[in-house]
Amino acid sequence: MNTRNIPAVSAAYFSYFALLAVMMTYMARYFVQIGFSASIVATAIGCLTITKLFVPFFWGSFSDRIGNPVFALRLSAVGGLVVSLFIPFVSTEWSLIILMTLLGFFYNGVLSLIENVNLLSLGKHSDKYSKVRLWGSVGYILGVCVFGWLTDFSKDSWKDAVIILFFVFSLSTFLIKPVNSKPSRESSDIGFLDRFRAGKMWLFFICVIFSQAACMVYYIFFDLFLIKNGVDPSKVGFTIASGVLAEVFLFFFFGRQLRHAPVNLLLTVCLVLTSVRWLLIVWAGGNLILQILIQTLHALTYGGTHAAAIHYLNDRFPMHQQGRAQAIYSAIGYGLGGVVRSFLAGFYWSDGEGSNLIFYLASLLSFVAAAVALFIPKRSHQVSITSDL
Repeated sequence: MNTRNIPAVSAAYFSYFALLAVMMTYMARYFVQIGFSASIVATAIGCLTITKLFVPFFWGSFSDRIGNPVFALRLSAVGGLVVSLFIPFVSTEWSLIILMTLLGFFYNGVLSLIENVNLLSLGKHSDKYSKVRLWGSVGYILGVCVFGWLTDFSKDSWKDAVIILFFVFSLSTFLIKPVNSKPSRESSDIGFLDRFRAGKMWLFFICVIFSQAACMVYYIFFDLFLIKNGVDPSKVGFTIASGVLAEVFLFFFFGRQLRHAPVNLLLTVCLVLTSVRWLLIVWAGGNLILQILIQTLHALTYGGTHAAAIHYLNDRFPMHQQGRAQAIYSAIGYGLGGVVRSFLAGFYWSDGEGSNLIFYLASLLSFVAAAVALFIPKRSHQVSITSDL
């Protein structure tokens, strides 16, 4: 285990998720406030999301080929920073769509690279993954709460905060020491494909697609849903952060237990609770206390699901193939699932008139994902191949 990298990777998680909190939580509200319609905003965010179909695999493959995931991480972070500098100049629908697409090319490759660097740094001590990853949740909480509290959401403060946080995140990547993961070029491709095809992995990815498609409703429109139902905009961030705080608690106290839980059982329980969570959000409406209590389910609906997925992939692929493994997870789950839900959410939202309906649809998708999770094999299948590469 490369212990020297743990604080630096923790800082990268912290700054990345602080950026994610400010950028994605308030993005829709910002662009609606400056005059874009909800359907155009959803389309633009869908363009950002659609890059997840290929961008993570591009960066993951690039990382595995050069054997230096830290360099790839730095390159994608700095690229995102450069693109973010153009946010203040967006004024037309096409400029918004182009900006979101370019931002997606760099930004959407970042998380799978951080996960890869984290797992490489931990080595055989992957059971400590949750203790490092929880700093991302802490960053998310502070990003949502501090930004909403200090600024009360002004248009200028949002774009300035995004640019500053991109700079801080880019800087944090240069604190990480390089980790070598260079594979044997030819044999690595064969081994990776063999592992990918084995053990009914397609069931896992179907589960991920439906799960992430449902979650996109929450990520894009939850703050607008609360405001539509009469919640004070300055309190939206604290409502969202209450769920992430519960996630920190889960990672810190139960990270090791999550590592050893059967993946199919853990995913099924988490996804059933996710389905219930979306229904409860509609039921609670503008009741702030109830919404805060409901968001504590985020610990399992996101935290438990994500931890199960990361450990599942870590068990199935060796370290030098983790770049592509994490990239496929990001591309199929966050990419394909997110694209479907982003476009559907934009049309069903209809300036708030379909707000309840999209959460009902999210509940249905989560329930389908839970049903699929039941059939995922309990243990990772050993893949018979001629090379470990």
